Amino acid sequence: MRFLVMVMATWLTGCSFAFVHGPPPRHREMPAFRCTASPALPIVDTVIGGGQVLSALVYAAISEQAWNDAYNGNPPFDRSVAVAVNAVTAALFFGSAIYGYSTTSDCRVARNQAAARLGPPPAAAPYPPGAPPYGPPGLSPPPPYAPPSVPPTVPPPAAPPGISP
Repeated sequence: MRFLVMVMATWLTGCSFAFVHGPPPRHREMPAFRCTASPALPIVDTVIGGGQVLSALVYAAISEQAWNDAYNGNPPFDRSVAVAVNAVTAALFFGSAIYGYSTTSDCRVARNQAAARLGPPPAAAPYPPGAPPYGPPGLSPPPPYAPPSVPPTVPPPAAPPGISP
């Protein structure tokens, strides 16, 4: 049971530690590789770490009487323990965020280097002669737009019945 709690605590105290992967060690020799370039998980770690800091500050700021009243006079642990646990958890999340920001930055740099090594992507193949650059073969191109040479004539409005012009 204790081992399971330790494993869960490790996984829950930093998304970046668990899910952010940097470029492989020999990425300079590889034409393609996978790594985590998005800073989404380090941002999540930062937000959760900030929440842990706020919790620690709230627990530190309230009185012992308010702490006891919150648990009907029978708190499960001391208020100083809650402050310490929240502070340590915040440090773990911030450490995970720092690791995540650094690793995702390394990934983006490695990907840019790989793109520079490989050069620009090949140009798109031109359309074969006689093939239209739109739609499936066999469709004729749309007619070119030509404005009317003579403006359309609009007949004058008819006079209402009973009124002569």
